[in-house]
Amino acid sequence: MSHTESLNPESIDEAYRSHLRLTDALRRVVEANAGVRLPAAGAEDLVAMADALAERLEALAGDGRYHVADGPDAFLDEPGRAMAINPIIGHCSPIAPPVEMSLRGGQVRGTTRLGQAYVGPPGRVHGGWVCALLDQVLGFACVADGNPSFTASITVHLRKATPLNTDLELTGRVTDVSGRRVTAWGAIHADGELTAEAEGLFVRIPSDFGVGNAS
Repeated sequence: MSHTESLNPESIDEAYRSHLRLTDALRRVVEANAGVRLPAAGAEDLVAMADALAERLEALAGDGRYHVADGPDAFLDEPGRAMAINPIIGHCSPIAPPVEMSLRGGQVRGTTRLGQAYVGPPGRVHGGWVCALLDQVLGFACVADGNPSFTASITVHLRKATPLNTDLELTGRVTDVSGRRVTAWGAIHADGELTAEAEGLFVRIPSDFGVGNAS
């Protein structure tokens, strides 16, 4: 399901809806490009179309800020909207897979499905993307627990190959808090079977972080 299809029509403005529709279309382009077999000659029209689109988008460049969710509750329900250009979960990032995630109840729960653009071994997700997803899950587990933190270290265990074009379940939770040290655990399941898990050490963000740096 695309992010556009999952929206509550009353919860977003038209500009954001348009950006989501554009991102859905660009994801299709990225996925199609991963599997295309172009002829040795004769693809000039496609190159010209891609160049023209890039130029139009470059002309509309903004300040690079994330879309901001409507308050902390919305962030807990829609982190992919609050961090819309995040390359792992951002709803407006065409390189991010379509991830839906909630940080409710002190835990992370999410779903995604990765296509050919994320291939490593044939038919399997690239291990780097598995690690990136788990890094995001563990970081969000800290947020869900009320302890937003920076990553210090992560250990990933690839239990078996994660399949492409399969619904994946993402879960994460904090396992311990000691002073500024936070530890978290996360996992990826495919069809109910564990494919990867990770544990990480995080450092709580100071309450005055960013003071004086706001633009």
